[in-house]
Amino acid sequence: MTTLPLTLCTSMLQACDQSRFRGNVCVASTAADSDLHSTFEKWKSSRALLSTAVREYLAASTSLQSACIIPATKASERDLTKDIMLAIDSELKPLEDEELSLREMRVSLVAIRNSSPALALVNRLPPEILASIFTLSKMHCFHDSGSKSSFYNLPGVCTYWRSIATTLPGMWNHIDVGPDTPLAVTNLLLQRTGHQAIHLHVHEPRPPNDLPTAEHKVAEVLNILGCHGKRVRTLDLETYSYSRSLVGPVLSRWLSMGNNNTTKTLLVYRPKAGMMLTPEGYNTNMTLASRSENANAALGHLTKLHLQNVRFDWDSRAYRNLVDLQLSCFCNPTSISMPEFMSILSENPRLAILKLSSLGITSPDDWVCRAPITMSALRILNLFHIDGDGLRLLLSSIRLPTSPIEVGIGPAPFGQVYNELETFLANTQLISFYCWQDKTEPFPGWVSMLRLAPYLRNLVMDELQMTGKLFAETNTGGPQAFSPPHIDCVIFLDSDLTLDGLKALVNVCGIRSLRLERCRPPVDESGGMENIRASLAEAYPDLECIVSDQATTGQLEYCKIFER
Repeated sequence: MTTLPLTLCTSMLQACDQSRFRGNVCVASTAADSDLHSTFEKWKSSRALLSTAVREYLAASTSLQSACIIPATKASERDLTKDIMLAIDSELKPLEDEELSLREMRVSLVAIRNSSPALALVNRLPPEILASIFTLSKMHCFHDSGSKSSFYNLPGVCTYWRSIATTLPGMWNHIDVGPDTPLAVTNLLLQRTGHQAIHLHVHEPRPPNDLPTAEHKVAEVLNILGCHGKRVRTLDLETYSYSRSLVGPVLSRWLSMGNNNTTKTLLVYRPKAGMMLTPEGYNTNMTLASRSENANAALGHLTKLHLQNVRFDWDSRAYRNLVDLQLSCFCNPTSISMPEFMSILSENPRLAILKLSSLGITSPDDWVCRAPITMSALRILNLFHIDGDGLRLLLSSIRLPTSPIEVGIGPAPFGQVYNELETFLANTQLISFYCWQDKTEPFPGWVSMLRLAPYLRNLVMDELQMTGKLFAETNTGGPQAFSPPHIDCVIFLDSDLTLDGLKALVNVCGIRSLRLERCRPPVDESGGMENIRASLAEAYPDLECIVSDQATTGQLEYCKIFER
């Protein structure tokens, strides 16, 4: 049924590669045009035959289906039905093959159609303009959700686009490598990048039975790094293994390469780590070779450093001249002394992003902060999972810039550090604040603290438990007694809320938008969160109030650390 149309389609595609359509009309003015026109006419004729055959086939199949479901009353009818079923069974596989062939040919026709400037106006643009557009496309990763089915789909649109895309090294410079990345994909991407700088993404899934990654897979990654390490702009290690058997050797190999002013970013993401990776240890695969001259030379050019469950020596050159520093050390107790921390801050005057999580902050008995360090370039500060003593030391040692800044703190005993926080926020243009409340120590002074931040525009309160004393100091006058809107957006996340408490907050802060995400009302309050939303809408007609079972804070940079 499909042999003739498919043969003609193939011939037409070959002809179209030699001579393109002009508009929707084929002009037979030359020998090539004549061949193309003849092939196209045969294709139209075969397409009409195929359409007729499909209609007749569908009608016959419907009639056969209706006849076969009628119960057989005679032995001869049962025998005939049996023979028919056998015949149908023998045709199912050929039908599947023909359907696949037709689908593949349709895709080929779509590709040749897409190359027509008349039907795809974008193809009227010269190659250099299309190349500029392509470079703005989203960078694909082999391990992004859903990307395997549409991995680098621009070259698949048509041969014209493919001829442009495959010659743009910048489109292919995200290189995926690792145990679950086909080596052929890695090598193809490396080939297309030419000699340009690359983003090397080493991805290690959680191994079966939590065993270390096979040695030959580790060797593949080390070989790629050894051959192309000098042009790695970003080294991104993402591992879900408990073991250090891959991340340790990869980091040590990169450190051994010595002076490399190409690598500016080092990212190590180890959310499932069983042990810290540090310079101390007895097994070379389980330690960092970060104390050699080569290692110091390699680390000295970094401007962006994210380390999760990895630690270099605190006096390492890795902590100098950074603009983005993020440290998280939750799998083993890890601490830094205040003199060491202050030294790091003084070595990074251009630091714009500072995020610390699960880090112990210690202080010698005789240490005194003589003067806080002003972080004039800082625009995002996160202090997560740091105890009260550590927060008190940090808050008293840092002075925020007078330019706009976003801050996230928690889970924290805000009552213990209120005085330090008050001084910390004074004379600062705090525009966004993420407060993660310590459930064991409810803090009643939120209103006073919010009044310390006159520039505040966005507030996120996580795991807040509203109590009768929470807004005891709030003026209880009506909404009209207060100044115009002050805070643009307030988000409550995973919090226990009361209608009276929310009204008090709206009155004080003049909130424009209120989001209640995964929140709970009091047990004795009927109607749930929707009832609270309706009451707020009635009391404040201009207030946008949204109740949601989904959290949106993961999109906010000042609310997260080490989320990919």
